[in-house]
Parts: sequence; C-alpha cells; structure tokens
Amino acid sequence: MNLTKNSDIELLLKYYENNQFKNALPLADNIVKSKINNYKIYDICGEIFYKFKLYNKASYVFVKSININPKSFFAYNNLGVSEYFLGNFKKSLKIFENAKKIDDKNSTLYFNIARSYGDLGIYEKSIDNYCTSLLLDKNNKNSIKNLIKALTFFKPKKKYKNKIIEINEQLNSIKIPFSFNKLISDKDVNSFFKESFNLTKNILSIDFDYSQIFRLNNKLLDCSKYHVAFDSFNIIPKFCFSCFKVQIDVYEIFDLIKLHFLFDNLDLFNNIKKCMIEKRKETKGNYKGFIYCSSPDEAEIIKNKVSELINQNLSIKFNAYIKRGCSEFGIKFPNYKITNPQDKNFFQYKEEWEKKENITNDFYPKNNSKELVIKETIPGNSLNDILIILNWINYAKENNDFSYKRLY
Repeated sequence: MNLTKNSDIELLLKYYENNQFKNALPLADNIVKSKINNYKIYDICGEIFYKFKLYNKASYVFVKSININPKSFFAYNNLGVSEYFLGNFKKSLKIFENAKKIDDKNSTLYFNIARSYGDLGIYEKSIDNYCTSLLLDKNNKNSIKNLIKALTFFKPKKKYKNKIIEINEQLNSIKIPFSFNKLISDKDVNSFFKESFNLTKNILSIDFDYSQIFRLNNKLLDCSKYHVAFDSFNIIPKFCFSCFKVQIDVYEIFDLIKLHFLFDNLDLFNNIKKCMIEKRKETKGNYKGFIYCSSPDEAEIIKNKVSELINQNLSIKFNAYIKRGCSEFGIKFPNYKITNPQDKNFFQYKEEWEKKENITNDFYPKNNSKELVIKETIPGNSLNDILIILNWINYAKENNDFSYKRLY
C-alpha cells in the first residue's frame, strides 16, 4: 500500500471518529476501489455508505469485509440491514441467519429479523422475533415501538408472555363507544378512557413519540421520500399532484378523540384516514383529521358525507374543507393550494422535475419492492392508539386546552 492510500485511511478514520461523514464519503469511495486487506476499514466504509442510503455500495463493502473475516457479526448484520433497505427481505433473512450462527443473543439482530418477516407479511414470525428481541433486552426501543405498531394490523394466534401483547389484547376487548344510531355521550367516552388508562398506567415509561392515529387501507404512503425530494431539490413529486385531502379542523382535544372514533368506524369508502395534533410551527391549527383522496371530485363527495355524519353522531364544532397535498408545498408554491382543476392557475407538475425526483427515488428502493406486503389496520382499540392519545393530552395541557379533563 502506498503512502497516499495510508494517508487516505488515516484521514478517513479522523473524519469517521469526529462524525464528519460528508468529508469521509469521497474517501470511502476511493478506498474501496483499491485492494486492501483490512475488514475494519471496509466496515467503516460500509457504515458511511449506509448513512447516506447508498445501500448497494454498503452491501458490496460488507461482503468484502466478510470475505476477509467470515466470523464478523457486525458485517453480516449490517449486510442484512442493507439488503433489507434494498427491498430484498428474503435475502436479508438468509444473511441474518448467518449472523445468528455467530451471535444468537443479540437483541438488535432479532429486531432486524422481525422487521424483515413483517414486510414479507409473515406476521407471526415477526411477532416471535420482536418478543425474542425484548427477552434479550427489555429496553430495546425499536422492538418496543415496532411491536406496538405491528399489533395495529395483526392479532397473534399464539399466546405470548409479553406485557405489550397482553395489554394490547385487553385493550382490544374494550369497545370504542361509537354508534351510527345515536349521538356519542361524554359519559361513554369517560368510561372508555378510565378503563383504557388503567390498563396502560404501568407501562407509561415507554418512549412512544408518535402523534398520528391512522386507519389505513392497503395503499402505501411514501411521504418521507416525497419530502426529501422537496427539501433537497425544491420540487413537488409527481404523486403529490393527485393527492387531495378532506381536512377536518376541530378545536378541542375532546373533539379530536370523538373524530378518531368516527374514523375507526368509517368504512363507507376505502380511503386512508388519520387524526393528529399539529406540531409544525408554520402550520395553523392544533387538531386535525384527514381523509386522503385521489381527485377533487372524490374529496367533495367525501367531505359532504363526513360533515353530515359529524353533525349527526358527534355534534362538535368543526370546519371541513378540501386541500391539496402537504402544507409545506403550498407555502413554497402558493398556486399548488388551488384545488379546482378548472382554475387557470391550477398548478401542474413540471416535467423538468422528473430527473431530480428520480435521484431521490433511487435512495428509497424498499417501498417499491415486489416482496413488500402491506396490511390494513385493524379497527378498534389498541395500545398504539391509547399511547398516542396520551401524547395528545400532554399537547393539550401545553396549549391550555382544558377539555382533556372531560376524559377522566
């Protein structure tokens, strides 16, 4: 190895140790093109590629590391994770099995296995592995969160000695107090939450920082990718031009919860629905419900029907209207907010944006995988929903909305 390569490695290590990964990236790219016999350097280069979502390069480098050191748990595990994010879930499981032969007591490994099984739609094995992960490390935050999320769309057939699963089953048995035949009463809401909160009081230390409750069909929302394209290139992705929403603003936390009860029972149309608190400082309103639509005409029909149901069954103060895509897009491009296609200023996709959008798409192959299975959310009460509602209550307290007291 010549002096230049030695100096490159020294500089790479310096950048890596100081978390200067952008500076380290071009060095890693050059180093892996040369023939070195140091698996630790390959591991570092692979980790850097992974941080920048360069999963193909990361996989290539971790294979090189394994060829030098076949007993490397680190390389096998990270190779499996890279293949997972490439959407190769079956391949990732085979790699994780090799990692397990080296270390079968690693909580993170079982989390990775569970996640791969989950995206393949093999849910019982996914739950099995989340439970194993938590037996090895009861504080594994990723396994805790993903298990809670998994239970929103799958009911385990087996019996598990796991507190999260046990509490979720008990919460499932508490019927949401909603009927299309009568007006929802505060007394019924109070009884529901008294029972639900009693079940969850012993696990409130769980770090569960979500703020949106979804009721999904089997369509994938890929909003994180779309926002990366927007933030990186100042473009609105093509998909977002056909994204219209019925937005329902309410003004108290108590009313947001009632709206969630309606959405849980609303199966008149097969659209994604969510209730949420608004954390974006630049966006007005605190409590919102959304129903995702693919056209203004569809949104208009749903808006009218849902408004009618809210008046009949919830009797709350609300404002329902149609909006297009995400608020951030309309702030940057004001005409994007126009929802009437007949308006002369109705904003259309710019074809020159496609190349930039494709650059972003290359970094998110997992959600386009042919192996990916998406399952609908199970209606009814769940640990996921109660923990999120508790987050809503804390938000209400911070914003001096005292309607939360009516829940107790």
